[in-house]
Amino acid sequence: MRITEFKKFVIILGFRDVEIVDSGEFLKGVRANVAPATVQLFDADHVAGKPHLFFAALNALKAFENGRNISEKLEMEALLYASGQRQIDKAIEMLGVRPESSKIALLMIASKEREATEAEKAVPGIHDDKVLDISGEGKIRDLMEVFGVTRLELETMVESDEDRERGLMWLIIERNALLAIKH
Repeated sequence: MRITEFKKFVIILGFRDVEIVDSGEFLKGVRANVAPATVQLFDADHVAGKPHLFFAALNALKAFENGRNISEKLEMEALLYASGQRQIDKAIEMLGVRPESSKIALLMIASKEREATEAEKAVPGIHDDKVLDISGEGKIRDLMEVFGVTRLELETMVESDEDRERGLMWLIIERNALLAIKH
């Protein structure tokens, strides 16, 4: 996706069957594969769809443009917005990859379209965007717990059971957007 306002390309991909021994080294390796693009990885089990990460990237870019960024790096700012947290440790705890993570979400912000084409090769795993979807009661329950969404909030947001996934996604995006006004 191209964000014309910032002259950037945002790529969001899901991967499954990923093996991570050391999360720090894993992230360093992925970043080296796509440099000079900016990359952040997330545990896909705690991602509420592609729009969740897209709005995190957009808010991070806006924060840097307006000089309201919390962190010094764009990729960390995107993590903070995706988690809705002001503290990096809490954001990593909520959404960061760890050795037990086998489903990964990749968020890449690139200046050139050519850089964006390298994203699919960046993560050693099987490209599968379905890992980003909110599907099934287990993921709904996990997301509600991680982001502090109550049943009442979700019931108020949706008119039918078919709308639960979409409603939950927008509640999470709304929470994360509030980070911009928290400071």
